[in-house]
Amino acid sequence: MTLSGFNTILHAIPDSLALVNEEGRILSVNRSWTRFAQKNGANAATEKGVGLNYLTVCRHALSMGVQEAGQLIETIQEVCEQQREMGEVEYQCDSPTQRRWFIARVTLVSPDPDAIVLISHVDITARKEAELRVQRESQDHLAASLTDPLTGLRNRRGLENAATVMWESAKRQGDKLAVIYLDLNDFKPVNDIWGHQEGDRVLKFVAEHLLATFRASDLIARVGGDEFVVMARMGNNTDKLFLTRRLQREFEFQVGDKGKYSVSVAMGVAVLGEDQFQSLDELISCADQRMFQDKNAEKPK
Repeated sequence: MTLSGFNTILHAIPDSLALVNEEGRILSVNRSWTRFAQKNGANAATEKGVGLNYLTVCRHALSMGVQEAGQLIETIQEVCEQQREMGEVEYQCDSPTQRRWFIARVTLVSPDPDAIVLISHVDITARKEAELRVQRESQDHLAASLTDPLTGLRNRRGLENAATVMWESAKRQGDKLAVIYLDLNDFKPVNDIWGHQEGDRVLKFVAEHLLATFRASDLIARVGGDEFVVMARMGNNTDKLFLTRRLQREFEFQVGDKGKYSVSVAMGVAVLGEDQFQSLDELISCADQRMFQDKNAEKPK
């Protein structure tokens, strides 16, 4: 087929296309190439395409930090040398108003002695945006699965995921790691007498108190109906009394002009580094048991 006949076929294809020889010189471009160049404010030489050195343009882009340009140079050379029949490189090329993604696909058209490749630039923006949307939705779904929707704290699963990392780090560095297990006393009567909306207000208030009391690096989770867990790294010279004395042990709530009530907190603390624990589960279980001891001690005899 003559170059003229080949060009006729190229003009009918909607992707931007260029015929390039092994030295990188552009032999021909299709109308889509020209329209894309015009739309994006390219100079006359780029708009025409023919005569430009494609590899020189890629090397300039590489010098500007576009790493994909280097990958494209290698792909063109490998296809020209018949190391493979085709190759492709995905790259991002934004306009002033839109994020855009393309695939540059290199295909061998004519082998030695004068290798010619067809380079097509395929707009994959719609596909890429769909992939990113699915990725964001997946991340949002994962975050939601690790978060308590009422308080915004981590839920039990969210605590377990992050606690494992904190446990391993503390063991490796020989740091103290405290677990504080909290349970609200007399919470059920709040729901029974004042309603679940009032109970939700109590839970959110306690969550906010914990967030205000502990550091951003500490883990705070609601692990049950009225149960909360805090995991905190401690300095080797810090004891658990220093860690817990900031915690408020009783909260008083006013319900409009209907009355008021109070809710107290039972608490158990276990510290890796003060006692020996073989596993994270054992550490948390110990704090849980000590919380129940505290809870039972507060019950009237």
